[in-house]
Amino acid sequence: AELVAQERRLAIAGLGGAKLPFLVYNDGLLPFISMTKGERLQVKLVNKLSEHTSIHWHGVRVANGMDGIPWLTQAPVQPGESYVYDFVPPDAGTFFFHPHCNETGQIGRGLTGILLVDDAVDPYHGRNLLAIRDWRIDPAKRNFLPMTTDKGAATSGTFGTVRTVNGAVQPNIPVDPHPDFNRL
Repeated sequence: AELVAQERRLAIAGLGGAKLPFLVYNDGLLPFISMTKGERLQVKLVNKLSEHTSIHWHGVRVANGMDGIPWLTQAPVQPGESYVYDFVPPDAGTFFFHPHCNETGQIGRGLTGILLVDDAVDPYHGRNLLAIRDWRIDPAKRNFLPMTTDKGAATSGTFGTVRTVNGAVQPNIPVDPHPDFNRL
């Protein structure tokens, strides 16, 4: 697989069609990688950003060289360069991946993804993924606001102005009940 980190102007569904300068892997928000425990994950990160980046596999136990911590576990991936992440996730679960370079700016503008590692013996029964995000978008919905504020830094964090689920404002997401629901 290949993840190309780049800037793309995208619209958030339900936000009036205005396109904002998101940072994404490949062509859209929130790429989803699904695999089975025991499989090898090989992902080539291609950096088309104007700054260095990396991928940290949040919550996944990996060897240091695959952990994406710049200058500590790997050299940061410079603009125009690439890096191959190659490991076998030891645990099943739902994880997310993101950069550990300019985290506030790169994650704040969208550079994140989901990794689902299914258990071959006891697989998940449902596939209703809900990724909840808030974004710091200006009132005109044309650009991003600063990712942090002094007040936010001094308290519980800087909150976004727009909230989304799976990249859309107030989406309608059909959810089927669990097959055993009627027996509860």
